[in-house]
Amino acid sequence: MSKTGSSSALTGFLFGSAATATVILVYQNRQSILNFYRDIIDEINEEENHDHREKDGQRGIALDLQKIKSTMHLTNNKQTEFLSEILEQLWPYINIAGSDTIRNTAEPMFKEMMPGPLSTLHFTKIDLGTIPIRMDNIDIKEVNLEENCLQFDMDLVWDSQSDIKLKADYIGSFGVKSIKMRGRMSILMRPLVPTTSVVSGIQYGFINTPELSLKYSGLAHLADFKVIDQTIQEILQASVNSMMVLPRRMLYKMDRACDYVSIYAPPLGVARITVVSGRGFEIEKGFLNDDIPDCYCVVSMGDLKHKTSTIRDNLEPEWNETLDFLLSDKEQVVKLQCWDEDEGPLDPDDDLGAAATTPSEIIEAGNQLELALQEDDEPKGSYVTLGCEILKFTSNLESLSDTNNRHLCGLLTIIVQRAYGIPLSKETASTFVEVTCGSSTFATSAVYDYPGVDCLNPFYDCAFLIELTPERVVDGEIADIQLNLINGTDTKLGILVLSHEDIVGASNNTLAETRSIGTKGAKLQFNVSLQGVESTEKEVKTRDLLLDPTAGDAVWADVAHDLEEAGLQKSDIEKIRTPLANVVNPQSKAQEPSASRGIAPSLDQVETDSFEDAAMDQGLLRVTAVSGKGFQVRKTPFFMPNDMPDVYLKITFGSSPQVWRTKTIENNIFPVWNEHRDFPLASHGQVIDIGVYEEDSKKGDNPCYGSVRVTVGKMLLAGGTLQQEILKDGQGTSAFITVRCELV
Repeated sequence: MSKTGSSSALTGFLFGSAATATVILVYQNRQSILNFYRDIIDEINEEENHDHREKDGQRGIALDLQKIKSTMHLTNNKQTEFLSEILEQLWPYINIAGSDTIRNTAEPMFKEMMPGPLSTLHFTKIDLGTIPIRMDNIDIKEVNLEENCLQFDMDLVWDSQSDIKLKADYIGSFGVKSIKMRGRMSILMRPLVPTTSVVSGIQYGFINTPELSLKYSGLAHLADFKVIDQTIQEILQASVNSMMVLPRRMLYKMDRACDYVSIYAPPLGVARITVVSGRGFEIEKGFLNDDIPDCYCVVSMGDLKHKTSTIRDNLEPEWNETLDFLLSDKEQVVKLQCWDEDEGPLDPDDDLGAAATTPSEIIEAGNQLELALQEDDEPKGSYVTLGCEILKFTSNLESLSDTNNRHLCGLLTIIVQRAYGIPLSKETASTFVEVTCGSSTFATSAVYDYPGVDCLNPFYDCAFLIELTPERVVDGEIADIQLNLINGTDTKLGILVLSHEDIVGASNNTLAETRSIGTKGAKLQFNVSLQGVESTEKEVKTRDLLLDPTAGDAVWADVAHDLEEAGLQKSDIEKIRTPLANVVNPQSKAQEPSASRGIAPSLDQVETDSFEDAAMDQGLLRVTAVSGKGFQVRKTPFFMPNDMPDVYLKITFGSSPQVWRTKTIENNIFPVWNEHRDFPLASHGQVIDIGVYEEDSKKGDNPCYGSVRVTVGKMLLAGGTLQQEILKDGQGTSAFITVRCELV
């Protein structure tokens, strides 16, 4: 098996542990929404029974809108707990089953990818511990009825206390005593089908590169262990990035015969980020001369980085430069690093600070957002403004003539679906497809004989994306595409060559065919699509692109039909539409019903973006870091004064990458902050994540006491104020943080 296949099996196993909980979630949401409608009807009937006021011949019906909104989002919070509880019950079985799976898939990876003696790494013991992966901060993004697609995001958090033993030649034995993993995963379920499987395929991938760290035991005698640790971390990170960080997703087929093209979800478009300007930079005082900064920015999203030009000798630089990134999810992180360019090889550029945001945050702020720069969690007092617009992909290929090297001029999508009639025996078949276009080369996983797998008619089910820049396009045309069918390591069974003319000659520049490959009867099924980028001269409805609302009257017809089949009376159903439209979009009361607002969800919808708008009507949530207790005085040797804790907090809210750092409370075992920030409230399932740190100016590496994660729903149910124990490696620390939440 190739390294891609091994990693796929390993990560697929870990995510598959949650597949049962995910499918059950779909069924639970259908029942929750039906109950939601019934609650509305009960409230309407109660108003009618107790209030017989008439006005102009019409009955006045008053609804407690806030109560209805709360019901919607508290249901989402219960579902989050429900998923984690399922995993907790399954975890002992996952631990046992996972040992063999990890051993059989990871050891070939070590042999193929590790350098030197580390290539002999093998497991002598695998115990994942008793702490399961936790799923929270769930956000159901979208149900597209036309495409039968359900999408939702969730945080995966794992602070394990594992007992894993490894051994390698010339190094000896060592262990992994703790695995920390944290990332936000996007799950796509499509197409939805009226069968027991509910969906034909589940695709999953991290929206951004997940945080991953390992703690080792038994390696204190190795002077160069940091090099080994860094090598292992880089290999693990590269493996995850290459397979399951957007736009790359992994696939689990509920229906093996389902066509991959019907499952595949293309990128949303292009995020065109504008680095507008900066302010607040300071003159660096020198011994002979003062240094006015020469500022430039490096902006990254996903695998791509862009560097702006350098604005010299300016405390308020203006760039107004646009940079393009492939957008697969509106919560992908845009990272900004600002530098002061210095001349000479012995004078490295000075770090002016960093910041992070998302396309969604920039657009919601009015398409421009000023970011505060930080260095080592400390505010620098300087700022950079970013802009963002979202451009769709189109069948119009005029953009392929764009000569701006920082712009994407198109997208080439190559999907390799399957092969038929491999001219080999089952025992010798281990085929994959190598894809080449210009300087880019990709390969599918190898498919070999295995129970339930037809290796002579294999499914490859892989999509490869080539982001087209002016360097990749010559006179408006792309290079030829080669599809090589290979067995083993280098036995070529056949080759297909597709030209630019082949693709643009097909309908909508999409070539979907099954062609003979080689001379022995094998065939290859593929789908190749070439797209341009929408012109900025057109009106780009970025907010609509991100929200992708559904059609009004058609949706309501489905709602009425489903509710009637569920046993509700027509007279009750008619009562729902007008007041519910006001719940979802109160500003539309005096307007005609919109195709994208004011429409109730059908039973096949879980929580549409109209529901997100309803949450936004709740206003802002004020989060206050109140105080802490239970911190210990550290005793010091040699009659030195004892070390009193200097505690500060790093807080994130929901899926935003922006970090709020509190002030440091020095020399205090009962720190009091009483600092607050306001955040837009989208759901009661949003998580407040609090990291607790000790500021250590002597060592320069601030140790972490642990963290607290709590949902908004739990906070509000507790009356708005909650004292939570700090957890480290999944265990309590006997130290606590008090947090307060209130709607403003």
